[in-house]
Amino acid sequence: MKLADNMLLYQALLASRSTVGGAKKDEHTRLTCSTDILRMFEEIKTLRKENEALGNLRVSLKSENEHLKEKVAEQGETIKKMQEKMDLVEGVLENLRNTIEQDDRKMTNLKTEVHQLKADVEKYNDVISKLEKEAEEDHVVWDL
Repeated sequence: MKLADNMLLYQALLASRSTVGGAKKDEHTRLTCSTDILRMFEEIKTLRKENEALGNLRVSLKSENEHLKEKVAEQGETIKKMQEKMDLVEGVLENLRNTIEQDDRKMTNLKTEVHQLKADVEKYNDVISKLEKEAEEDHVVWDL
């Protein structure tokens, strides 16, 4: 073999090595890109599932919110009716308080009247006792 042939062989070997090295490098790059693409597809799949779940949750929360609004409206009506009843009851209680105050004043006046009548009865009893004594004394005197 000649030197020129050796040189060609050497160049071919270098070219072949360079091609194999480049192919390995390209293969590694393709493998990395494929791995990234696969990871991205999995992430997209996961994100779509999460998005669907969030959509369902939004619908559920919207429904629950409407239900709660209806419940608040019902409770508002109940509170309004209860307030009206309380106002009526408060009016009745005020009337009862006034009646109690009037009855208390009447009782006080009646107690005073009873006390006065008892005092008058005592005076009349004293007068009657005196008159009975005088009548007895007069009767004794008349019988003599």
